[in-house]
Amino acid sequence: SGSRFSNGGNRPLHQGIGASCLIAATPLEDHPRMNNVLLSRPEKYDTVINVIGGLENLGIIFDSLEACLSIQNGNEAAPMANLRTEESSGRVERMLKAVVNAFRNDNHRDLISSLIKSQVPAQDREIVLFWHLALNNRLLREISTRVLAKAYLSGRGGLRKDDIVGYVKDFLGRNESLKLDWSETTIDRLGSKYLNLMSKLNLLSGGRTKSFHAIRLSGEAITIFLYLSSIHQPEQRNILAHELVPLCFIPPDDLAARLKKLSTRGA
Repeated sequence: SGSRFSNGGNRPLHQGIGASCLIAATPLEDHPRMNNVLLSRPEKYDTVINVIGGLENLGIIFDSLEACLSIQNGNEAAPMANLRTEESSGRVERMLKAVVNAFRNDNHRDLISSLIKSQVPAQDREIVLFWHLALNNRLLREISTRVLAKAYLSGRGGLRKDDIVGYVKDFLGRNESLKLDWSETTIDRLGSKYLNLMSKLNLLSGGRTKSFHAIRLSGEAITIFLYLSSIHQPEQRNILAHELVPLCFIPPDDLAARLKKLSTRGA
């Protein structure tokens, strides 16, 4: 992909973000790949993980995000990557609208737009995309906080498909009132596609045994996390109590110390 977001680069992640994230932007056009504000939309459980995790690579996601920025600037959207079938094209388009090109509010959209404009280092780029997807999809967020991050922070070496499948089955058993009629095949695919996605995001290795990569957040990435976490739970003043905190992959005491250090240097 020729996306600015998919190139490397040494520009600090926080450059160009600052105050622009806090200023309401001009509303976007009503575009089929765009879902402008989702704050009031009830969060439902779905199996969109199977679509995201089934992508050959993340290029289509980065290209689609960059197309959003082009639309915002009044330009023509970049063409989508070729998909194998019309059916798969429809599934991916729906996923992009619901999860990738979806924003809780203008601050959220401005933050992601600023990141696209900045040529950020690959590791920061991937972790921010992970947070963005988790923010926009309830099942992805809950599996990530309750299974992935829990396993990482407990010192486990990796994650298995059975971990994900077991969590989903237990969740369905405890929430029959949701009437989520997912077949065994769908649940099994959730396990494998979730792991595939985590591998593409470089949180897990890409081999048959999904081992954790060491996850080390830069100060700039932590700053972005604070923005996204406050967008998700604006009423929660204690950052350590935020739902997304496990997705920093930093123990709470260590995170508190890093936040204190960042605040003293004005980050």
